[in-house]
Amino acid sequence: MNAGHARLIWNGLADGTRRGYRSTGNSYTRSCTMHSLPAWPASFESVCLWLTERLLGSTAQKPVKPDTALSDLSALRAYHIDHRLNDDLFDRFSKHFRRMIDGARRLQPTTPKRVREPISRPTVARISEFVSSLPVPTSPAAPLAPLAPEARDRLNVGTACRVAFAGFLRVGEFTYSAKDLANSRLFASTKLTRGDIRFSPTGDHAQLLLKRSKTDKNHEGVHILLAATNDAACPVAGLTQLFAHDPKPPSAPLFSLSSSAFTPAAFQSAVLKSLRNLGIDSTGIKGHSFRKGAAQHAHDAGILNEQIQALGRWSSEAFRVYFSTPPTTLYAWNRQFQTGSPTPVSNLPPSPPPSILGPTVHHGPSGGLPSE
Repeated sequence: MNAGHARLIWNGLADGTRRGYRSTGNSYTRSCTMHSLPAWPASFESVCLWLTERLLGSTAQKPVKPDTALSDLSALRAYHIDHRLNDDLFDRFSKHFRRMIDGARRLQPTTPKRVREPISRPTVARISEFVSSLPVPTSPAAPLAPLAPEARDRLNVGTACRVAFAGFLRVGEFTYSAKDLANSRLFASTKLTRGDIRFSPTGDHAQLLLKRSKTDKNHEGVHILLAATNDAACPVAGLTQLFAHDPKPPSAPLFSLSSSAFTPAAFQSAVLKSLRNLGIDSTGIKGHSFRKGAAQHAHDAGILNEQIQALGRWSSEAFRVYFSTPPTTLYAWNRQFQTGSPTPVSNLPPSPPPSILGPTVHHGPSGGLPSE
């Protein structure tokens, strides 16, 4: 395999995926060494022994979740593909391996799912209220007096909140690591930069070019239209002020911080700090809460499911797990079902406590949460 061939194969998977797969491969080879079995190419016996240890635990490790083990199988297969080894094993015994994982689901106690609460549009407005307090430029190309580092950081984070919500962005689509910055050419071809924003002449919208996204398998790029709303959560106003108060060249990252790269952790930390300062409960708020909040807001506003799917660029019906039905609506539906008469909105009771109705109902297909 020549250098160019190896480079293409290596870049066939994202860096984050490579890191996870490397850890899985190390776990597998250790298991093979302990049982005096050849690791590569994998055999039915070696995979079953290792998978059993992964699912039930051993003296060397705690058991992993069934979904993690399912992903682990993909990691082993990826190694075979990279090294031109026969991977037919994973097709021939796929049902057997999955049956083992299903067995673990029955044996392992159910653990609470990670809470990821949505962020509402009014909350986005409050988090980014600092943006609204800045002088308004006459145009995006009219730079104003530079801001102090702390104020510049608040401007970047506040604008990112507006854009993430309005554009249904995944946290990885507008953040980046210090390692990403090391290769300027690769950064410019994969990450959001200032040059990826185009303002309309009339000021009624801005266009964002997302060069890489989860569902854009061919890396063709996705154009996202952000409408101007002229209120405290307006993404276009935020971007206009960002470009004017923190001017940077077109090749620069769209968002930045003065002390670190604009990583998912740094962004989330800044958001949580803002929520605490505002006295807003931050329990369950993650970087992905903006995408979830956007879906919930769209659902509550009466946007049709297929429109929500298009706005959020979902390739499947996974978007349905992003919004839920309030208990008051469930009550009205149930009453109409039993009595045959719809309940007037004015007669709806206040939302009963969760102890009575239980958790809100999510519109996902049965069998667990689908992937995006």
